Amino acid sequence: MTQTMTRGIRLAITETLAKYGIDNVVLDMELTKVITDIIQIKKPQLTTEQINKNTEKAYFASLSNNSVGYEQFPEDIRPYAEKFCTLYKLTPPIKPRKESERSEFSYWIISLRELANACGEYGSDLLIEMRSEYESEMVNGAVPFRVNSPSSLVKTARGKAGMKRQGISGVIKQGKPEHQSRLDV
Repeated sequence: MTQTMTRGIRLAITETLAKYGIDNVVLDMELTKVITDIIQIKKPQLTTEQINKNTEKAYFASLSNNSVGYEQFPEDIRPYAEKFCTLYKLTPPIKPRKESERSEFSYWIISLRELANACGEYGSDLLIEMRSEYESEMVNGAVPFRVNSPSSLVKTARGKAGMKRQGISGVIKQGKPEHQSRLDV
């Protein structure tokens, strides 16, 4: 038995006691446990057909809900979530029913805030420039690095914003030139 009593259990116990003419009883944990054991309150057991029907309903509901709900994100990072998911063709995680500190959704919120901070005064438009550089760095369809969450772009955004502040534009390619011979060294 947990520390708190659910509304259903409390209602069932008070209704059962009311049948026997017992009113105004303060229900503490020990009394609740004893009464629950006596009247054997159980949740209704679902049949396999009911479980399958519920699963099918949930599946078809998920198929019909094709729109991504960016309204689930806080207003300050919503433009970053929209542009990030649109540019990199990613689907954001769904907000969990119960708030937990370690959900993927909360991780995305933290990552999007870091990304917004890294973009600085250039805002979410910096993501568009970063995407064009990302595509220009692709070699034969191979991506320069994998992007699977907003945290993948935080350092890149910080570097790009720093370059723009310094007045440097374009892609800085590192490494030796393509047509270098031994005689050039």
